[in-house]
Amino acid sequence: LFFFLMTRLPPRSTLSSSSAASDVYKRQTEIHGDFLHGCTGLTTLDLSPLSQVTRVHFGFLFYCTGLTTLDLSPLSQVTEVHTGFLLSCTGLTTLDLSPLSQITVVYGNFLVGCNHITSLDLSPLSQVREI
Repeated sequence: LFFFLMTRLPPRSTLSSSSAASDVYKRQTEIHGDFLHGCTGLTTLDLSPLSQVTRVHFGFLFYCTGLTTLDLSPLSQVTEVHTGFLLSCTGLTTLDLSPLSQITVVYGNFLVGCNHITSLDLSPLSQVREI
């Protein structure tokens, strides 16, 4: 299990705490590396602590085969997914993507090996401009 959460610092030219640009940079939170990898016994997952995440890099959930449901609503601020989002989460049977309507960029795999999902509405991803 490897998890790395990073908050970007403001550029040197906007170090003032009253700077609007500084405030924006402080709120940009990213997940780097595999967030959860191989947590086969995990059956529920509370994503609410990740409500400020805007970018997911290099994987999010890998081989979490015990998850049967996943509430993505805390990830409503995510705009970019790079190299993997859900991979081999075979326990999932339904997935509501509507909270991910802010995503405009998807690089690499998005849903792979989630072969028990019986129906999937991709319309919430209509804002994706770059794949």
